[in-house]
Amino acid sequence: MKPTTRCPFDYLVSQCGKHHFKTFVQLLSPLLQDEDPDRYALILDIMDAVHFSAILIDDIANQSALRRNQPAAHVVFGETETATRAYLVLLRVVNRTMRENPVLAGELLNSLEEIHQGQDESLVWRRDGLETFPVADDERLAAYVRMSRLKTGSLFVLLGRLLANGGTEFDDLLVRFGLYAQLQHDCKNIYSPEYALNKGSVAEDLRNGELSYPVVVALIENKAEGIVGEALRTRSDGDTEQALRVLESPAVKDACLHALEAASVGLEDLVEAWGRREKMRSDTLDGDDLTRPSTITQHEQDDHVDRAAIDAKSDASGSSNKSLTPPETAPTTDTLSETAVGDISSVDVDYWTRRCVPIIGSLLKSCRVYSEAERETQLRFLQEHVLPNLGPRPSSPGSQIQSMATFSGFPLQPSINLSGSGQAKVRYTFEPLDSLSGTEVDPFALAPAQRVLEKLSTLLGVWPGWIDALIAAYHPTREEVEQLHPNLHEYLRGVLVRTTGRQDVQVPPMPRMWVCFVALDLEGASQALKVYFDPKIKEAVTGIPSCKYTCQILRTVDRFGNAKAVDMLEQFLAEEHSIGAVELIAIDCVPEEMQPSARIKVYVHTMSNSFQTVRKYMTMGGRCMDPATLEGLENLHDVWYSLLGESQGIVNEEYSKPLTGFSSMQHHLYFSYEMTPGNADPGVKVYIPVQSYAPDDKTIAQNYEANFRQLNWPWGEPGVYEAVIESALGPVKHSRATFLHGGSSFIFSKGRGVYQSIYLDPPLEEGGNIAVFEHHDDQDTIVDLGNM
Repeated sequence: MKPTTRCPFDYLVSQCGKHHFKTFVQLLSPLLQDEDPDRYALILDIMDAVHFSAILIDDIANQSALRRNQPAAHVVFGETETATRAYLVLLRVVNRTMRENPVLAGELLNSLEEIHQGQDESLVWRRDGLETFPVADDERLAAYVRMSRLKTGSLFVLLGRLLANGGTEFDDLLVRFGLYAQLQHDCKNIYSPEYALNKGSVAEDLRNGELSYPVVVALIENKAEGIVGEALRTRSDGDTEQALRVLESPAVKDACLHALEAASVGLEDLVEAWGRREKMRSDTLDGDDLTRPSTITQHEQDDHVDRAAIDAKSDASGSSNKSLTPPETAPTTDTLSETAVGDISSVDVDYWTRRCVPIIGSLLKSCRVYSEAERETQLRFLQEHVLPNLGPRPSSPGSQIQSMATFSGFPLQPSINLSGSGQAKVRYTFEPLDSLSGTEVDPFALAPAQRVLEKLSTLLGVWPGWIDALIAAYHPTREEVEQLHPNLHEYLRGVLVRTTGRQDVQVPPMPRMWVCFVALDLEGASQALKVYFDPKIKEAVTGIPSCKYTCQILRTVDRFGNAKAVDMLEQFLAEEHSIGAVELIAIDCVPEEMQPSARIKVYVHTMSNSFQTVRKYMTMGGRCMDPATLEGLENLHDVWYSLLGESQGIVNEEYSKPLTGFSSMQHHLYFSYEMTPGNADPGVKVYIPVQSYAPDDKTIAQNYEANFRQLNWPWGEPGVYEAVIESALGPVKHSRATFLHGGSSFIFSKGRGVYQSIYLDPPLEEGGNIAVFEHHDDQDTIVDLGNM
């Protein structure tokens, strides 16, 4: 995703808003804008330059991926350009101030020195851990307050000095508020899920070795030098998680939040003007929003806040870490993307690495179209950009959710795509999850979905227009999630009653609905992105059938312009009384110049698998009778019996085979209608849930080989396809409740002939033990089709 602004500074200002301190200026000096508009404008520009430049450098130092739940400036522009621009902005505002108001220029330079002195002190602690931090409790607290006074307090004191034209009348008030702002920042970094989402990391300060206020309190209250000190020293995920548990203990958390509330006494107007709205939760304090102005009296302040120490101005040098300034205002979007980032641990990532890399590596090798360098690139991409977004491992104590990407619950679904020549390529689909998915914070896993889409679209350089449009159309709002969650079972039951015509339906256990699947086609060393959305959530909360709602949306999507194909689909489904049958919406995500060839795909289900049904849906009730469609039907007819597991063939096109395997919603077939901008003739693909028509994976493998032989593909040779699957997933003969196979798709086009995809469902590890199969790196485990 290309930035739309010219430089990192402008990019950050576009996120946070220009003249960030305007409310403060109007509160402290309400007449200034009218009495001295030039000085008013200069002050606002000075404060923006200092504040936003500090944020730019902060985000680089902390390697923050996000700012306001959007990519941080250095992620978009690079670290060198971002840092250079930050210092350039500061130099320009200093020179301007020296020309326009030398008195204010002196205050600006003094404040910049103090801010960087405090930042330096914090950075030394960050570098050395507890080695250079005071040992005595009172000294530790005083050191923290001194650092806060310099690093954050100096920013607010600068504002007061600018407003007072060099005077000191605001100093005491703004020194106190500077401490409040630093305490608020530190507490939110540990205790606020919303703040964590906006920053892209839970407990970012702790992970970076910052001696923040909760860390200082833990050292004083819990004498936790051992656990916290080790986390500060190693920065490892395991040690950080141990230290985080200490910081989240009731004694430490309550002490921090009481200190924050006490620090706000007498500052209520400033706290309100500062406007930080991210919530923090406490097990013992009343209410969720600990950022509100306090109502306690002066003598009730917590002992952890020492007013005398606050007022003291120190000239000690030291170090600094995270923020040079308080955090920016939280976004006010209406979706659950405001929930926390639930980072999974390195143990979880190691687990998914052990499970997923051998599977994808084996399939890449078996396809014989990827060079060694391309395979290495694809596996590196998988490890860096996909595995950290699969959620907690199933045996993890923090597991809250099971993926809906596969019937087995495995969060990544590999597939093999075979073309008319029999050449195979690899693809995989995954559901973005994190440690908060499935919890009350984010029951439908909206936050990781939106975060991953943002990152991948930027990384792969795709035009984000369709992604943004369909997120807005299909991702539920916070209120819709709250409305749907308790009524989900009843909605699902209603769907089953309508689709089956029976009242005695058994509703499958389903604690949530999925919101997003991400698919990556592996082409050489590159990846082609596709995204899937669930239209059923909006059907559930609006009552509008999924087909009708989807067609309304597609008619308004920018750069699509295919109302004729949409109208045709809607008319056909209405004729078939299937206006609620739309199950998935998928989009190709491509660079902007390739957008005219991108597809939007609409998936529908049927309750029959007869070839008569196939013929009707492939031709859209006779609307698509072109030679390619008819030839595709002939090819499909030849292999239909093997896909349904009917070894003796199917004589009667009206025959619909009963479901013999697992099907949660009792759907018999799926069809997708692929539409491109301006093309009125959709391409139609049929999907067969083969696991619903076979007794076991061994039979499915044999059926596929019969299917491939009919198409004269090398994978149809006896035992070849089975060996490919076993090298990746383990024996096809097993006793698990779920299948290794998840379905198959079939489409025909004049250009490439038959195109078929085989979807796989890896077994989910239970209780810390791999269900059946341990992968090996031996070359013997990889099927080589080079001589086929």
